[in-house]
Amino acid sequence: MSDIPIFRNSHCLCCGGRSFSASLAILSAFLSSRAFRLPPTITTLYECLDCGFRWSKRGLSDDEVSSLYVGYRDELYFIQRSSFEPWYSREINDGIGSELAMPKRRKTLMDLLRKCDINLDGLKKIADHGGDRGQMLLSFTAQVKKVYDISGASLDPGIERIENIQSELNNFDLVLSCHVLEHLNDPKEGLLEALSLVKGNGLIYLELPNEIWTGPYQPPFQRKLLTWLASKPRLLMCSDFICTAFRVKLKFIPPLGFLVIREHLQYFTIESIKKLMTSNNLEVLAVERSGDFLIALGRKFN
Repeated sequence: MSDIPIFRNSHCLCCGGRSFSASLAILSAFLSSRAFRLPPTITTLYECLDCGFRWSKRGLSDDEVSSLYVGYRDELYFIQRSSFEPWYSREINDGIGSELAMPKRRKTLMDLLRKCDINLDGLKKIADHGGDRGQMLLSFTAQVKKVYDISGASLDPGIERIENIQSELNNFDLVLSCHVLEHLNDPKEGLLEALSLVKGNGLIYLELPNEIWTGPYQPPFQRKLLTWLASKPRLLMCSDFICTAFRVKLKFIPPLGFLVIREHLQYFTIESIKKLMTSNNLEVLAVERSGDFLIALGRKFN
């Protein structure tokens, strides 16, 4: 385990803007224990005033990424997380990425491709960067369907594994990156890695959480309050539940409340996705909200 913490820049990771607001957040007890081997600690959450992108100052080292994601959502992961977050049920753990949710997500992808007048029969080779078992590829009739993923999940039938990205450069007509960029220290670096798989004039599809909220109001003594809370596990657990419920259900964090950072190191808006895409050699074909997700389609310039 590396003892060198990763701290990220205070300029926007999507548009490069340097006008931002800042609030205090807590790195969750689960994340701190599993990845950092530390008790819950305080970090800064920045918000770009130009594109609305939010990001945590504290990032993850390579060793911390490995600790967090190897065996992702297996039995040990569930036991560890539910011990810190009793509301994290087995149904939630097993339901994420399960086939129950996939038909709707695959339909959303296919509908967007058709909306943008993409010839689906012309997509002969497709890949999913960070695609778990390859569930998102099952609706395609492509000759080649491949996945690059660090979790080691068993692949669905008909899906091949990308063992070495360098051997697949500029090789695919369409590459998906679904629920990946929000987990990375550098979303630009993650986008460029996925984009390296796309051939000239090829397509990239992004799917990200639609996490929008207002607040919180934090008084000058907020750091002292959060430091005290971080030392009281049961009280922190209750406060975490209340603040998270307000944010998820009502789209705001109450006064004196705080964001709890679990696995998402950043939070995107439509404008920030557009900025990230246009600044990285992509023609933006579509960026829109779809329920709980933000979805985007871009074309790689030759």
